Amino acid sequence: QSARHAFPTSGSIVVGREWVWQPEDAELCRCADAEDEAARRAVLEAFVDSPLDVHCQAPVRVMWVTSPAGNRLAVRFHHAAFDGISAGLWLLQMLLVATGALPEVTTVAVWEPPKLKVHPEPARLSKYAWGGASERLWHPGGQPSAARRWRALAVEAAPLRRAVQRLNGPTYNDFLASAFLETLVRWNRSHGEPASRMGLWLPVNIRQRALEGFGNGSSRIRVYARPLEEPSADQKIRQFREQVAWSRAHGEWNVPEDLAVFKWPSWLMVPVLRMFIDRPGVDYGSAVFSHMEKLGAAEQLLPMVSDPEWVMMLDKRYPVGMVAATMGAHTRMSLTWDPAMMPDSDANQLLDSYGQVLEEMRGAIS
Repeated sequence: QSARHAFPTSGSIVVGREWVWQPEDAELCRCADAEDEAARRAVLEAFVDSPLDVHCQAPVRVMWVTSPAGNRLAVRFHHAAFDGISAGLWLLQMLLVATGALPEVTTVAVWEPPKLKVHPEPARLSKYAWGGASERLWHPGGQPSAARRWRALAVEAAPLRRAVQRLNGPTYNDFLASAFLETLVRWNRSHGEPASRMGLWLPVNIRQRALEGFGNGSSRIRVYARPLEEPSADQKIRQFREQVAWSRAHGEWNVPEDLAVFKWPSWLMVPVLRMFIDRPGVDYGSAVFSHMEKLGAAEQLLPMVSDPEWVMMLDKRYPVGMVAATMGAHTRMSLTWDPAMMPDSDANQLLDSYGQVLEEMRGAIS
């Protein structure tokens, strides 16, 4: 309740084009007991898969699961009100109050949404983009569903960082993301599917001040696995950095503010926007990759959280998506997949392949 008061959109529903505060929320937090690891997993999966409609429900839900296998705290955030930074701030507020480190907030605070960057002459597409959409990631088939499954892989960050520093230019994020893109290319090739036009959808923070403002302060850029004649790991990582730098400098991330449709009520705006962005040829990349590293105030979460996992929202185009987060000495990569599109065995194989590519590329640039 304290976090709801501190960040009032988290305790509101959408009415028209406005967030309207809801004084009571009986569904905010639920508790459950699970007799073993399998039962605990089933409870968490049901929680993740349950509907969350911001027109009739506040955009955050909490589940506390007790079990002999270990207690777990699960929190769901709706992207209409949260991005990764805002989710971290909300979770931090909740935990600090719960542990007595902060007094409870009992009155509704003033909402301060993030102020977003704009670009004077934004590029609609990267100059590296194909003339159309990226190749889809291969999966066995099936229609998209609302179900989500996930698994995390943890790696020690220091050896990877040391290897990247030798390149003198690319970042740790470039290394992690380019390795994931390489994994997708190899995945398609291993299944006899086209892999010459693979791309990544990369969420980016577009706040004017990187860690200020509560809400969704993110946009996206796209990066492509451009074909080279047997490129080295060094070339792939540098090429990735070159594309990211170009898209950031030329405003591919820019969110237009003056579209008339943005002034419509959300119940009308959303389907119209979806029709527009779902037209053939629009490039969503082959999968999503996100890496959280600079957490600002949310760094205080580090001693309070162990073995975190992230479950990503997935567009119907994506059988999988990856969220990585560097917290302390380790980077944890959480792969989310739609089990109706990709079996657990394939998803586990894909994540294991990513771990192998990371180690292979680290060795190649060391």
